Amino acid sequence: MLDKLTPAQEEALRRARTHLKQGQEKPVGLGEFTRGGEDRAKLVDLLGTLMGETRLARSFTIPDEDVKVKEANSKVISAQIRDYTLNMDKASKTITHDCGDWERAIETRQLCKHIGKVLLTIAEKTALEWVTAIHEDLDSWKFQQPKK
Repeated sequence: MLDKLTPAQEEALRRARTHLKQGQEKPVGLGEFTRGGEDRAKLVDLLGTLMGETRLARSFTIPDEDVKVKEANSKVISAQIRDYTLNMDKASKTITHDCGDWERAIETRQLCKHIGKVLLTIAEKTALEWVTAIHEDLDSWKFQQPKK
């Protein structure tokens, strides 16, 4: 059952891909101000590699209002997603998060849906920098839970 999308997840992933394809076409009128940047498709592709299609689809279903980004730049990301916390530090190549899926994902070296949602929420250029850095050197990153 793992890695099998539910109908709702398949629909969310289909909508996201359709939206990204439409964003590559030249928008008309106010669409120029609302379309995603050119980095969006790269970001989603890399996230799919780091998360798997199922988790990526689930990240699109998390409402934007459930994400509170405290800080997001090329050095650190700090965010609250529902009742969970996320801290990412590029210098130490550390990702600290506290959801149950993350506990399991640590062993498989995959990002969870909450991390995906945060990366989809912050500025595209910043998110793409982070996802590229993780993707290019995955084995050197430390995936951990907060110390209790």
